[in-house]
Amino acid sequence: MNASLSLRARLTVWYTVALLVVMTLGGAVILWQQGRIGLARVDRQLRDLNATIANLMTDELTEDPVLATAAQEVQATIVAPGRAVAILDQSGHPVAAGWNGLTLSLPLAAFHDAARVWTADTATGAWRVRAEPTTIEQQSLVLLTAAPLADVFRERREVVEAMWVGIPAVLLLASLGGWWLASLGLRPITKMAERAEHIPLTGNQDLGQSNRTDELGQLARAFNGLVARLRTALQTQQQFMADASHELRTPVSVVRSASDVTLGR
Repeated sequence: MNASLSLRARLTVWYTVALLVVMTLGGAVILWQQGRIGLARVDRQLRDLNATIANLMTDELTEDPVLATAAQEVQATIVAPGRAVAILDQSGHPVAAGWNGLTLSLPLAAFHDAARVWTADTATGAWRVRAEPTTIEQQSLVLLTAAPLADVFRERREVVEAMWVGIPAVLLLASLGGWWLASLGLRPITKMAERAEHIPLTGNQDLGQSNRTDELGQLARAFNGLVARLRTALQTQQQFMADASHELRTPVSVVRSASDVTLGR
């Protein structure tokens, strides 16, 4: 970072950069979690719809054992706007279906005992599909339901748009707050620097006693100790010069007198 910037400015920049990194990572986690929650919500709705279809098929097959007739009755009874509902036989061919814009390759792959859930990309967009094998009144069926993921993607876009607006605003407010906090935190150091500029080399003035137990108090005590050592060194030097001058005064006087006598002759 440019050394010409003040310490306050550098602290503010580092604080803002760190906050930007944290908010970016947090936004990525929020987007991932929002997508995960959206898919879980759609999966739960499809599971409930499958359970409803299974109950209706049980009632219809009890009244009429003909699979095609019962499936068509259930298909006509189910009210699921925007959902695809299909009742498939064991080989994956539809017995009764209302695709509602969903296009899948039929017949579907063979199913085992477990339900299969996946996301299908179609010409009308992405769909969440749930295919669940079941046996009703000795009839092996596959209950297929699907829902478009347009709402999930729309919610994700809204979250992204909110982040594009919210993150810069938060960063601006955080930068101003960081500048104020940096100014508040560096104010004691600024005052110490102003007092240090006016401390004379002689005398007993220093930064004064500090009762602080933090780093600022430690700095003040260290500076006072440095000033005391400098003054002691200066006094020692002055004393040495005075003693040397006193000790050299007599020999110099003798040499000077001898020189004057010699020059006089």
